[in-house]
Amino acid sequence: MENLIHLSRYYDPGSMLQMQLQFFDFNPEENYPARFVLIDYNNDIEVFSKDLNINVSCNDHYISDIIDVSVELPSYIGSYMGKIILELERMKYTFSVGLIPIKLRPKLLNIEPIKDEYAHGERIEIKALCTNQGNFYTKLSYYFDGDETNPRDISAKSYNRNEYWTNNTIEIPNDFKDGYYSVTIFVRDEFSSSLEREEMRFYLNNKHTPEIICSFDVNNMELYQKINAEITVADRDIGDHLEIYRIIDNDVSKQEKIKEFDVGNQEMKFTYVINQPKVEGTHNITFLVKDQTGLIAKSIRNYYVYKVPSPYITSSLSSSYKGGEIETISCFVKDFIPGQKVQVYYKFNNDILIHNASNELTVRDDYRTDKITFNVQMPTKYGQYHLDIWATDSGPTGKYSYYQSLRVIVNKPPIIQEFNNIRDLYYRKSFIVAEGTVFDEDSVYFGYKFNNENEYTRTSYYLKCSDQNTTFRYEVPIPDSLNPGPNTLHIVFWDNYYGKISESKSQEFTYDQRSAPELYVSVDSSTVYFHEKINFHISVKDIDPNDIVHVMMKVNDKEEVEIYSGNNQGQTYNFDHQIRPPLVQGTSYFIFRTYDSEGAEGIKKTQRINIISNPKVVLTSNFDQPFYAPNSSINKTHCIHILFS
Repeated sequence: MENLIHLSRYYDPGSMLQMQLQFFDFNPEENYPARFVLIDYNNDIEVFSKDLNINVSCNDHYISDIIDVSVELPSYIGSYMGKIILELERMKYTFSVGLIPIKLRPKLLNIEPIKDEYAHGERIEIKALCTNQGNFYTKLSYYFDGDETNPRDISAKSYNRNEYWTNNTIEIPNDFKDGYYSVTIFVRDEFSSSLEREEMRFYLNNKHTPEIICSFDVNNMELYQKINAEITVADRDIGDHLEIYRIIDNDVSKQEKIKEFDVGNQEMKFTYVINQPKVEGTHNITFLVKDQTGLIAKSIRNYYVYKVPSPYITSSLSSSYKGGEIETISCFVKDFIPGQKVQVYYKFNNDILIHNASNELTVRDDYRTDKITFNVQMPTKYGQYHLDIWATDSGPTGKYSYYQSLRVIVNKPPIIQEFNNIRDLYYRKSFIVAEGTVFDEDSVYFGYKFNNENEYTRTSYYLKCSDQNTTFRYEVPIPDSLNPGPNTLHIVFWDNYYGKISESKSQEFTYDQRSAPELYVSVDSSTVYFHEKINFHISVKDIDPNDIVHVMMKVNDKEEVEIYSGNNQGQTYNFDHQIRPPLVQGTSYFIFRTYDSEGAEGIKKTQRINIISNPKVVLTSNFDQPFYAPNSSINKTHCIHILFS
């Protein structure tokens, strides 16, 4: 079955439902009486039934004629599913028509008259009594001069079949010229609008309503604080006399005039300080401007008042201290009750001792005390602390205010106690060994630079000092960019706690552009077993054909051994070096270095090898035949090597 007429979005109670029905695939010789039913959408119960007084039959092509049907809907409201039912003897067919909402329109019950005349920029006040007769979101709407195609909403409210008054204002369009206009008021919801429409006429004269704009520097304030309201007032009618009032919390009886002036060529701007009411909660303030003819404009702002009884710190601390310094702190106490007696106390978070910071202070009418100053001695041990400052009205353990916490960092920079002498002469492709002792309470990072470089190069790993003198040793690679002759190495240390930097230490040396030997080391595998050998591939290069080059190797903390010595005639010499791994599971370090007969030492190379124990049987010879007959003998003797850790 198909309904050829689209259903409406809603239907009035008792209205007519129009349908055009066409049926398919029934036997041509059969006639089916039809009826229309409504099923409650929420609980699937049949609530309405109507015989259509038609018989449905199909032609030889199994298609029925188009049948016009009109059904008067019931007078009760709700959401229903419409269905067509065909029944003949024991045969019953049900076809869905669709969702059929039956609802009452919203109503405009009453509206108060508007003024006969308005000025440009003036708003029209609309007071209307409406009703929502269904569970829908209703809106009071309007349009000007019969333009129903462009309705605008005044307000939107959701009521459940209740009458309600609405009091709103609408804006007269800026492009309206002087003259007569009409405004039409009605109520609508998402489906329909009220049948009642109230058209009211008014005259737009040549006067202009003054304008007022207000902005706040903040929207919230504590009891002791103030809000600065920036007010801008403008009027296009030069010569008008304007009066500006303020009203707090809609209390017109306490309306106060705050300024008046005659309108000139420029807008008026001024600041009004809001410091009341001293009551916690949400408040509003209305700034109202009125001219000599009674034209009024308003700007309404909300703000929130709350209290945080506590000291207010007016001084600041240094970013860090070396320990033991005396710091002067200034503050006042706020948001206690005027006339109340309070005292200020402080302590560090790691200390059980509470210190008295003030004598008894009296809270003034502006919810704050006089300013006080007191001295605090900083902790002597490095670390991060919190200096908690609070106020109470009955001694240090009485009812206290909110804490004000100041972060205090105590941290001394590292001290380079000794920087051992370095050599006088260094070659290209070599390094400087920087050795000495450093003191710090925790850990340090090493940094270096050459000559007048802008920044230090910093190591990525730290050295643990733990509050004592600690030996350091770092290999500083010499950059190729140095000029031959005198150069300077500068070293510093950063601590691992907020990056305090030590004083730098410097030493001079001579840079020779002749190259130290260069060393390259690779290995077949970074993992070997106990029974295997480690095979290193080594290349050593020295461009001086007269130099004797030496290559040394050290395994972990064992004694260093020489693995090569010779004259390379200025060429690169490649060789392999095999070694049995240390019989210790884990990571072993193989450190290679090279130097020549001039004393120039190249940059060290380190290989890290993972040593693994893996006991197993290894066949060291092959079988003499690919297969053997049952019960035959293997004549060849085979060797096996059994390995254990």
